[in-house]
Amino acid sequence: MTKPLLLLAMLLPALPPAAEAAVPPLPLAVRAEIPLPGGTTRFDYQSEDSATGRLFISHMGDGTLLVFDTRSNQVLKELTGFPADTGVTAVASVG
Repeated sequence: MTKPLLLLAMLLPALPPAAEAAVPPLPLAVRAEIPLPGGTTRFDYQSEDSATGRLFISHMGDGTLLVFDTRSNQVLKELTGFPADTGVTAVASVG
């Protein structure tokens, strides 16, 4: 009973990866590499205000919230005091 299983195991590596060939490449490209302040862990949540071009980035690894300008590719502000933030949402001002 083990012979058919062994034959199947030997044939599997020879099969063409059909699923991989059918997936088109994503239309993504690196536009810039910009160093961010703090450690390299837990950049978890982001939210963009498209009217101002600001990207708010939750950096849970450092307990900070970064305000990043997507038009100038610069960190505008690093706000401290967010040790356990679990999300960030940009909301247009009211009034």
